[in-house]
Amino acid sequence: AFARAERYLGATPETRQGLAAAIALQTGRAQADLPWSRTAFFWHYAFPCSVRAATALVGWSLFWLGVFCQLLRRRGAGRAFLRSLAETCLLAGGLITAVFAASTLMTLTHERHDEATWGARVFAASASETEAEP
Repeated sequence: AFARAERYLGATPETRQGLAAAIALQTGRAQADLPWSRTAFFWHYAFPCSVRAATALVGWSLFWLGVFCQLLRRRGAGRAFLRSLAETCLLAGGLITAVFAASTLMTLTHERHDEATWGARVFAASASETEAEP
């Protein structure tokens, strides 16, 4: 549930604390750290899905601006500046689009899977909370 909340809200101190507590309950350790992937892929966990999708669209637009500058450069106007601008836009736009679009697609895939299996999941905080009191 905390991972799903993180998809909508991004990484907040509350979701990080909740995820760490859930991992600690699953592993049986008193205190558990979040996996290394949360640091390595910070953009995927830090930003909500809507922000990542908007960033991918900005990258896509930047990429096509680079294509447009490349076409203008071939016509002979401002060769050095347009070449530099075109290459920068193509590279930056392509990388931004690839990273953030892949992140958004993974989130949407996880969300679709969760919607299909959410009803069948059993949530229990700990064994002591689920036991009946005498």
